[in-house]
Amino acid sequence: MFFNLNDAISDAATRSIGFTGADLDTMKNTSASAINSTGNTAIDQIQLTAGVTPDVVNTTWIVSMYSTVAEWAMIIFYIFFAIGLCAILLNHWSLLPAAHAAETMHFLKKIIIVAFMVYQGLPIIMTLLLMNQWTSEIFGGTLSVTDIMVQALVSPLGCVIVTGSCAAIAWNAIFYTVRLLLILISCGVWPIAWILWMWDRTSQFAVFLLTIIVVNIFLGTAMCLVYWIGTLFLVSPEASGWLSSWGAQIVGLLIMFVAGMIPVLAFWYIIFNPVPSVKKVVYTMAAA
Repeated sequence: MFFNLNDAISDAATRSIGFTGADLDTMKNTSASAINSTGNTAIDQIQLTAGVTPDVVNTTWIVSMYSTVAEWAMIIFYIFFAIGLCAILLNHWSLLPAAHAAETMHFLKKIIIVAFMVYQGLPIIMTLLLMNQWTSEIFGGTLSVTDIMVQALVSPLGCVIVTGSCAAIAWNAIFYTVRLLLILISCGVWPIAWILWMWDRTSQFAVFLLTIIVVNIFLGTAMCLVYWIGTLFLVSPEASGWLSSWGAQIVGLLIMFVAGMIPVLAFWYIIFNPVPSVKKVVYTMAAA
């Protein structure tokens, strides 16, 4: 038993995500949909942070902070709106060059959009979170995310499957925790991004920040979709007919790997290095 590396590696892997032998024995006799662990495991962290609801940005301190930002946004709007009206009158009396009048009108239209988007920032973010929550629940919610991982975690097929499952659980726990923090930070970044969007020199950076906010919110739906499709594949009669128990566990690891790559690919190809068509749309929006 001293040289039983299979059990030693499996035990080290499961302990790294908060599970002990007793917890695993309980899980083996419990369905994946009824897991109730100690409250200090990576699975608990996933269940806690994956199901982000709109109420997460409706807490007292966020609402209080954002109300101050919204008041300043309206003050800035009134100031620039008055400047725009003065420019219109000066242009009507031919006291302002046509080029300056056109720039002023362009800036005034942006001010109206920015004032609305900043003042209604929290309701808009809450609406996006509600849409993400609704679509995530269509694809099984947190159950679709944890089901495959739990099945592999209690696998009797060796340390490769167990260690791979533990790595996937740890990665998902980190991802969902960072995603939740980014959602909270988004409440402060949202008004800053829209203010930067007013000026042409900083509009592209503003679109970059807004893209991060939106993509980060809907990554939850993307993760649920991949795990949901993977679960349907593994439980289908066709798959069970030509996959052995070991083969099904390997496919489960591949599904977890694909799901784990989604945040990386999304941030690389959509945010940091968008394809030409996406670039064209972003630049068109920034120049509008």
